[in-house]
Amino acid sequence: MYFLAWSASFYPQVLLNRRRRSVEGLSLDMLYLNLWGFLCYTVYNVAFYASDAIRREYRDRFGDDNQVQLNDVLFGVHAMVLASFTIGQTFVYRRAPGQTVAVATKAFIGMTSTIAILLLLLSLAGLVLLLDVLYYLSFVKMAITLMKYTPQVGVGNLIICHRFLMHFPCEGNT
Repeated sequence: MYFLAWSASFYPQVLLNRRRRSVEGLSLDMLYLNLWGFLCYTVYNVAFYASDAIRREYRDRFGDDNQVQLNDVLFGVHAMVLASFTIGQTFVYRRAPGQTVAVATKAFIGMTSTIAILLLLLSLAGLVLLLDVLYYLSFVKMAITLMKYTPQVGVGNLIICHRFLMHFPCEGNT
């Protein structure tokens, strides 16, 4: 069920961009963070689902089998494809002047991807378990999720507070 709900959540933005022939107002930072996050998520899930070596490393460390299922893999691949497609729309459709990816976003993606590559090289050299490289990727995805949604908590709290408390000052509640 979650697969259908989360997968469907990508289409309204893609369709809106197409209908308007514009990506004005769309956060390019969010798009690039989404793509990097879903790439990390997909690699993690595909490895856990398809690799006997990863499943063995997991079982050796935790004494149990991992819980990644096919729907996790399919969601990750689908999300990554739709995130890529949406980024593709930013090259085709009209953008607002100055609508670019922030330096901080580029730095975060550059830094975390460099670390991922270094960890992978250390794993290939036998110095780090591939399982730990995958856990690093899962932490990157988690950090991206927190960066994307934490600001919405404060904004949502203010909106709810003002709507239901009849415009009493709510700034202290955020």
